[in-house]
Formats: sequence, C-alpha cells, structure tokens
Amino acid sequence: MWNSIRHQLALVLQQSVHFEQPQRLTDDEIERKYLLPSDAGEFFIKLRSRDQYEKFACEQRDLHRLAQYEQIRVPVPLLCGVANQTAFMLLPFHHLTEGSNEQWFQFGCELACLHQCQEQAMYGWDEDNFLGMTVQPNRWHKHWPQFFAEQRIGWQLSLLEEKDRLDETWNIDEIVDVVMRQLHGHQPPPSLLHGDLWRGNTGFTEEGPLLFDPSCYFGDREADLAMTELFGPFPAPFYQGYQSVWPLDPGYVERRDIYNLYHRLNHLNLFGDCFRQQATQAIAALLAR
Repeated sequence: MWNSIRHQLALVLQQSVHFEQPQRLTDDEIERKYLLPSDAGEFFIKLRSRDQYEKFACEQRDLHRLAQYEQIRVPVPLLCGVANQTAFMLLPFHHLTEGSNEQWFQFGCELACLHQCQEQAMYGWDEDNFLGMTVQPNRWHKHWPQFFAEQRIGWQLSLLEEKDRLDETWNIDEIVDVVMRQLHGHQPPPSLLHGDLWRGNTGFTEEGPLLFDPSCYFGDREADLAMTELFGPFPAPFYQGYQSVWPLDPGYVERRDIYNLYHRLNHLNLFGDCFRQQATQAIAALLAR
C-alpha cells in the first residue's frame, strides 16, 4: 500500500519520494491517521476501507472549495485515491498549537468573512456529502425552513427509523412540521458553511487558524455558530471577533437548539443509545415550545 501511495505522490510532486516510518496518531480503526515523514516533507494521511473512498473524495472537494474563497486557511489535499484495498487522503502535515486569545479573535473574524461568501440564491450544495459517516443530502431549495426541516431533521429521523432506533414517541411528520413552524419567516442569506464546526475540526498554527473535516453547504450562518456551542462554547474572543465583523441577530438564541438537534440526531445515528438521552431531551424541548 505505502509503495503505491508513494508512487502516486511522486507523480503529483514530480519528484521521487521516500517515506520514513509512518507514525500512528489515533487509535480509531475506522479512520486511521498517520504522520508520514519523508524526504519531501511531512505529510498527514487518513486511511479507510476502499469502499469509503467517496467520503474522502467529497471531503477533498469541500476543502478545495473552501480554499478557493481564501477567507480562512484549510489544509489542501495533495492526493486522494485508493491503494490496494485502502482509500486514502494525503495532505501537508500542520503542527497544531493551542490558540491564543488573539488567534481565537482572528478565527471569529475569518469565519464571519467566510459566511459573507453568498454567491448562491438558494440553500444546498452541488452534491450530497457527508456529516461524519452519515450521508448529508443537499438538494437545492429556495426556502430555508423547508430545507432544514426536511433535509436535515427529517432526514436524520428517517435514518433512525431505518435502523430501528427511532423513539416510539417520535412522530417524524410532527417533528418536521414543528421545526418548519419554528423557523417560519426566517429567510437568511445563504452563507457558505463549514457544516461540522466543533472544536475537534479546528486548530491553530503559527500562521493562524485552520479549519478541516468540512461538510459544506450554503445555509444559515447560525447553524455553524450553533455547533460551536454544542459541546461547550468556543473561547469568548472567538465570538467577539465574529460579532465585530457581522453581529448575530438576537433571534439566534431561539434557533440555536433547533440547529444543534441535527447534530444530536446524527450522533444517535452514528453511535447509538449513549446519545439517546440528549436527543430525547432536545426533541421534548422543541415540542414544548
């Protein structure tokens, strides 16, 4: 496998490459991550089974798309392909550091600038992509409440039903209708979103903030901001930086939990009953509004 990857990389770099011993970075057996030292520099490589190549291909396209806007730095993949029975994506290796208050403020400013990339008149993306391992549908739609209610909340509930994980008290049509009513009249400009903006998908280098593992689409910028609060908020300078560029609407607080319900349901879909209580509480709160 490594020889195949080395040959493919040599074609991209137009020079011979010699890999040193790969250094395993995580214990995750589904997506194995390595630091790959070489005489051509240090690389970061992610490996999955061959049948999951399309996930890497979507991620590669999303990263290239974010890079084109030049609003916030992302690692740009050098190579995405298959080697024997393994799918892989290879990127430059970035040595990450803890962000300073100044860097978190910069991150907030840059995210707000990214959200101001609004070339689309509709909500969605050019293709379906992935949120973690879950397919994320992105069919273009003119109306944000319907897009989010159907293609985010309704989609996750349908997947739970297929897996026999849907709580017997949950009625999919009722929940979708409530989400649509709660978002009624909210028609924000379609912003370019990272789509999976939790702290594990952010980092800092000497050059500044870095975003990775996106699940891009054009949607309400508040959906990105909501996820930054899902596992506990980002440091305060991040929000100060964001607000200094593009202040949030006061109604964000009312919509935040609706947007995070999407991620809570996805966690239930991906990881099972350890996330059921959080999803159940979120749906109960939604229906009680």
